[in-house]
Amino acid sequence: MASLEGFKAHAVLDGEFTDQQLQLYLDAAMGYLAASEVAAPSPSEARAMPLAASLYDLAAYQIATHYCDRRGMVGDNPSAEVFGVQGIIHQLKGKFTGGD
Repeated sequence: MASLEGFKAHAVLDGEFTDQQLQLYLDAAMGYLAASEVAAPSPSEARAMPLAASLYDLAAYQIATHYCDRRGMVGDNPSAEVFGVQGIIHQLKGKFTGGD
C-alpha cells in the first residue's frame, strides 16, 4: 500500500518538506483515486495481486508528486495531466475492495 516512505523514495523533492506536508499530498492523491472509484488495496489484496497493488502505489505517488510540484499554482487541474495516471485508473477501477 502507498506509504509516506514509498512516496519519499519515489519523489524528487525540490525543497524542505515535513512528513506532515508530504502525508497531506499523499492523502490527497489517494483521495483522488478513491473519488475515481479506485480503492486502495487491502493487505490481503496486495498480497494476492502484487502487480496491481504496485500500479496503485505508482498512481498515488505520481499524483502526490504532481500536487507537490504545483503547490501554489492557480487554475491548474492538479491530476488530469499526470503522465499515465488515467490509464492506471482505468486498469484498476473496481479491482480492489479495500477491505479484508
